[in-house]
Amino acid sequence: MVLGIGAGKIDLILNKTAFLPGEEIEGKIILNLKKPIKARELKVTLYSKERSISNKKNTIKTKNIHSIKVSGGLEYSSGEFDFKLPIPSALQFQNGILGQIQSFASMVSGTEYYIKATLDLPMATDINSNTKIIIENKR
Repeated sequence: MVLGIGAGKIDLILNKTAFLPGEEIEGKIILNLKKPIKARELKVTLYSKERSISNKKNTIKTKNIHSIKVSGGLEYSSGEFDFKLPIPSALQFQNGILGQIQSFASMVSGTEYYIKATLDLPMATDINSNTKIIIENKR
C-alpha cells in the first residue's frame, strides 16, 4: 500500500458556493481518519483552471490564487476544522463592453474556480478534497 492512500478522507463543507471578489469563503474541513496520523499542515487553497483552445489543441492551466494554513505540525485524528479564506479583491473583472467580452471568453474558454483542502502528509500521498465554486463578475 502506498503511504497516505486509504488513511482516510476529507470532506469540505462551504457556507455557500457563489462569491464576489473580496468576499470571504467560510467553511469546515471534516477529517475522517482511520487512525491518528502525523501531518505537516492542514491547508485550504483557492485555485483556478483555465481551459483554452488554440490550433485544435486543448490546454488546461492550473493557477493557485490564495492559500492559508488552517493548522500545522500536529498529529491529526478525525475531527472538524473551521476556516475563513479571503478571495483577493484584485481578482477583478472588467466593466462595460470589456467585461462582457471577458465573461463570454470565460464561458468559451472555461475558467473554473475550486477550493481544495489538503492534509499534507510527510513522505506519503496527501489527502485532498476539491469543491467547485463560482466567482461572479458583479458588484
